[in-house]
Amino acid sequence: MKTQEGHNDRLIAFVVPKVSANDNELVPAFHRFSRERLPTYMVPAEFVILESLPLSPNGKVDRSALLSLDRHCDAATVAVVEGGEPKSELEKEIAPLICEALGIESVGVDTDFFEVGGDSLKAVQVVAKLGVQLGVSLPMDDFFEARTLRAISVRVARLVEERDSAR
Repeated sequence: MKTQEGHNDRLIAFVVPKVSANDNELVPAFHRFSRERLPTYMVPAEFVILESLPLSPNGKVDRSALLSLDRHCDAATVAVVEGGEPKSELEKEIAPLICEALGIESVGVDTDFFEVGGDSLKAVQVVAKLGVQLGVSLPMDDFFEARTLRAISVRVARLVEERDSAR
């Protein structure tokens, strides 16, 4: 668990892969593997790919060194980006709101908000910012049902269309 300033604890997996591969390929594979085998609350919100685990002088994993790793170290930190990058203008407008609430750098269109560290308070933050930025009021039930950037964008697009046709 790691606490970021302004964010709740997040479960982070530190991974040393046996084979060399692109982090953008490994992370979604690790995430899918975890989702298929673990209860939702145990699925890591983030994966950090390392060449090796830091060890203490007595040869055990140095947990404090792991927790001190950040995005500026040699380890490649990659948030789960499932389904590819946002494509539509609306997805591109909503993605930064989700990233800010989750404290991550990027989000894929099919990434489940709640599987990467989202909770009801963060969902409320996103919905409130949607209201300010886009002038629509997305019901919380819709956000909880939609869960992904793609599905949230579809629901927001419908609200924008309804708003604009009423004018």
